[in-house]
Amino acid sequence: MKNSKKLHWLIELGAAAAVIALAAGCQNPKSDAARGDDFPAPDMPRSVNAFAMQQAANGARADATLRDYHFDGGKLNSLGEERLDLMVHNGDDCSPLVVYLDVPADEANTESRRQAVTDFLRHSGLSDEQIKLEDGPNPNSTSPVAPLLAQQNMPQQSSASPAAPSSGSMPQGQ
Repeated sequence: MKNSKKLHWLIELGAAAAVIALAAGCQNPKSDAARGDDFPAPDMPRSVNAFAMQQAANGARADATLRDYHFDGGKLNSLGEERLDLMVHNGDDCSPLVVYLDVPADEANTESRRQAVTDFLRHSGLSDEQIKLEDGPNPNSTSPVAPLLAQQNMPQQSSASPAAPSSGSMPQGQ
């Protein structure tokens, strides 16, 4: 055989091998479930969504404060309703559910806001004994900045007390 015929024969052999390989495909003997193809439908509950919802409910219950932006005039808006709904459905006992109303004292809206919150909680299944409304912010809900603010408001230490280490030095033992 001449070189050109050998080359032509090798090209045909390579093409035939490629066709056979493509026709065979990448067959995997494992089932579809083993590959992870069994995703739940979009409308099915997922554990990650349940976890996120529980975290939001825990945060709403820990804060337990409604502010001016949770109301439209004297009525709860959708944000306020969502906050209360999360507080009610976080899974903990409501004995009683304390809601703090950190809103400006407004003669026209104060009583209607209190009534809107009470009505929503009653409609959510709570009894009057399980509902407690307090004025002002939640005293038990603080931010990480609170200790720093408290330090700033403390009186200056006298010169007789030991000084805090400077930023460049470390206390002994650390």
